[in-house]
Amino acid sequence: MKKLYLFLSLFIIVSTSKADWVHLTSFPSSNAEDILEKNGVLYAGASGSGVYVSYNNGANWVQRNNGLTTTRATTIQSMAYLSTGLFIATTDGIFKSTDEGLNWTAKNNGIQIGPGAIYYFAYSVFEDAGALYAGTFNAIYKSTNDGDNWTPVTAIIDHNDFCAFNKYNNMILAGTSGNHTPVIYSTNAGANWVNMQLNGGFPTGAFCIYSEPGKIYVGTALGMYYSTNNGANFVNRSVGLGPDPYVFSIIKYGNVLFSGTNAWVYKSTNEGLTWDTVTFSGQTFQDVNKVLISNNRLYAAAYTGLWYRNLSEIITGVENPSGGIPVEYKLLQNYPNPFNPVTKIEYQIPRESHVMIRVYDFTGKEVQTLVNESKISGSYAVEFNASQLSSGVYFYKLEAAGFSSTKKMTMIK
Repeated sequence: MKKLYLFLSLFIIVSTSKADWVHLTSFPSSNAEDILEKNGVLYAGASGSGVYVSYNNGANWVQRNNGLTTTRATTIQSMAYLSTGLFIATTDGIFKSTDEGLNWTAKNNGIQIGPGAIYYFAYSVFEDAGALYAGTFNAIYKSTNDGDNWTPVTAIIDHNDFCAFNKYNNMILAGTSGNHTPVIYSTNAGANWVNMQLNGGFPTGAFCIYSEPGKIYVGTALGMYYSTNNGANFVNRSVGLGPDPYVFSIIKYGNVLFSGTNAWVYKSTNEGLTWDTVTFSGQTFQDVNKVLISNNRLYAAAYTGLWYRNLSEIITGVENPSGGIPVEYKLLQNYPNPFNPVTKIEYQIPRESHVMIRVYDFTGKEVQTLVNESKISGSYAVEFNASQLSSGVYFYKLEAAGFSSTKKMTMIK
């Protein structure tokens, strides 16, 4: 999707630094679109050559394309490791693997090619409360049976380009890089969608959305926008990002924000008020499509391949999200309990892990996914908003690195 925004002048050489980015020359493709980590395994998606897997932090890669039979299917837009397996969004639609990418199955039933396109074109896949959402060229689609069937939940319009999803409180946020309202949200599982306004409206193109309790970050075609009041108002925080910044990826490590842009990688220690480059010497970057933190490294998936920097070379004295480093995985009792309709759930992660926190009703049906992402070691809190649910007993479950813990809570309206 970012290819629509390439510029011929994006190759930039920056000042010399003692520490430097390492180019993973073992990665076979020159164009990396996405990178993610699950249980210590790295997955990378490329444009035109499909999916690659590494079991040794990127030192070696194996191609995993069985079932991706067309060039369109091997043109990866994004990847997501969801509760039932690994999903990829490609220019030939949605595919799923349950064996670390060894085999892929198409999941496109119900997705329309639609106006303005001659083939499936998917940008993103997202999971919430047991349902899947797919962002495509022309609409958002929803599936309640693991992608076997899809139903459009937005109008089918040429060039919507829904390329990003995120969950914030009870809102599903969706970003589009197309020609329409860049951010929309739903509070009723996709049944209805509302435009999210920024003073005068968002600029064209919302490529990524990142959130944490009380904060929403949106990467756009005019830099980063930031909200601390549930999206009611946003402010632009792009000082230092350079001219005409396109922000394609945002992540956070402790109190440090990292952004991947159309020029290079930046960091901020003040919620984006100012940005500094994560510099490198004698190399070129172009369109940093994704940044990832894994195994004490900062990875960059870019139009010029895969790169990494050791975090110790970039930041020192990172503020832990809450207090010292925990010594064990721990799920705490929510408070208040009973609650109406919002409660807070705290948990502790002793080392970097992919964390899942889900909420279930008394029948065992999943009603909401609160956390589904990699977390560094630290103590965290997440809010559960049950305003759309009935009174009763619910269970919340933490899963991380083989650890599992479940607790009960009660909502009384």
